[in-house]
Amino acid sequence: MAHEVDLDKAIRFVEAHGSAAEHARLRFVLSGARAPVETTDALFAGQRADGGFAPFWAPAISSVDATCFMLAQLEQMGAASARDGRIVQALNFFARRQARDGSIEEDDGV
Repeated sequence: MAHEVDLDKAIRFVEAHGSAAEHARLRFVLSGARAPVETTDALFAGQRADGGFAPFWAPAISSVDATCFMLAQLEQMGAASARDGRIVQALNFFARRQARDGSIEEDDGV
């Protein structure tokens, strides 16, 4: 049995219950409108000195997974520009975590 998604209902739900980041992602998907600066700045406020982002369960460390998640969020709201120094810092974080074989691993401390 196939199920159909009621997009209007989903949109109304995000509009009524979503965070500023979720609203920005919805606007970008629906109209291509980039996120307001305040929204992206709020997300980048959690960026750590090494360029990574911390997972909610370990706020004192930078995590590959949490950094990937944050970059995906920013991309989905049209805010992942390679011209943004904060994005470059996140990419440099990945470069420092990359092994000789090309894989990217969490720090052993994570």
